[in-house]
Amino acid sequence: MIRRIAYSAIPESGGLFRFYKNLRKSLLNYDWDVRAVSIGPAAAARWDQSFADNGCHLIAPDVRKKIDAARALTDWLEQNRIDILMPMDDSIAASCVPHLPASIRLVTRCSSSTAFAYRISAIYPERLARAVVMTPRQQKRLLEQDIPEKQVALIPHGVDTESFIPLQEEFRVNTDTFKLTYVGRLDHQTKGVLLLPLIAERLKEADIPFELDVFGDGSDRRRMEKLIEKSCIAHCVRLHGTVSVTELSQRLSEFDCLLMPSYVEGFPNILVEAMSSGVVPIVSHLPGVTDFIVDHGNNGFLCTVDNATSFSEAVLSLHSDRSQLTEMARAARKVVEDRFSLSTMGANYDQLFNAILSSSYPKISPLPWSAFKIHPAFRGSILSRLPRPVVEIIKRLFSHRSALK
Repeated sequence: MIRRIAYSAIPESGGLFRFYKNLRKSLLNYDWDVRAVSIGPAAAARWDQSFADNGCHLIAPDVRKKIDAARALTDWLEQNRIDILMPMDDSIAASCVPHLPASIRLVTRCSSSTAFAYRISAIYPERLARAVVMTPRQQKRLLEQDIPEKQVALIPHGVDTESFIPLQEEFRVNTDTFKLTYVGRLDHQTKGVLLLPLIAERLKEADIPFELDVFGDGSDRRRMEKLIEKSCIAHCVRLHGTVSVTELSQRLSEFDCLLMPSYVEGFPNILVEAMSSGVVPIVSHLPGVTDFIVDHGNNGFLCTVDNATSFSEAVLSLHSDRSQLTEMARAARKVVEDRFSLSTMGANYDQLFNAILSSSYPKISPLPWSAFKIHPAFRGSILSRLPRPVVEIIKRLFSHRSALK
């Protein structure tokens, strides 16, 4: 019997939609039909048909009033016999929960390590079947919000190990020039990307032949370009912009190491994708996050946060011992096969969803639509109402991080 899940995600470049694709694929053999639902005109404006598949649905694209969009979504959920709703960060999908029949179960998933992500993972405790977290750090933080431990499920991301595969060792040609990469948003406040030019300068000073290819875009791209232009590394560092997941899976295995100097992460997809591709991770040590994935000295390196020297020293140690690089690449691939594969993730979610549907319905009646309101967790802050350029200036003024360390 086919069971159905509605997961709020818009077809576009980003982690929410990538997770939908992985969840859909991982559950195909378990008789689960995962749908990606997008609601309202704002979602319609962002919809990118090149990302969409036959599981994607756009609900009420021309409906301006949120209550009308919520009612349209509720009708769609009932007509399509949806068993589980995962509203993610969609305020309309989340706010229709009190108006749904008890047979539609609520599952939240904490997709990052922000205060907002924790708030929306704990909505409607009387209706919440499970809140899914990806790391022990998220689990600890969510339990601090008084959610019962039995309602919190720890399920890490899974990687498609058939798409992200390492090069055969005999075809590795990176014997002279050390090939490094960074993949992600170019945002220094969270990703620490302005450390990348500093790491490159340290390697240049050590007379290490290297290339650094940066994939991604974001608000700090221009600042990063200026740092590169003012240094002696312009010929060693290339900025490529955003690439598709398909291109990424084809190119990742070309590199020796992944640099990830982040200040904060939820569960970094690119980290396990790189490891699956046989790329050795050199990443910030974020307790309960990166050390949940990387075993320091065995399948990668955990470096001091906000310290370019810590990262450059890890690269230097691998450059001086290429056999260590090979062994770490093998170990990185193995840990993904053992713990972070799509098949493992699919089995875990299948077990979770079956447990939810086998439990009794919450004893609560749907509220009338006259009581509809957007859940308080989704109310925007003052910053959310300011123009984006102003927000970026404020963030930089108050950021406690420095690109000069």
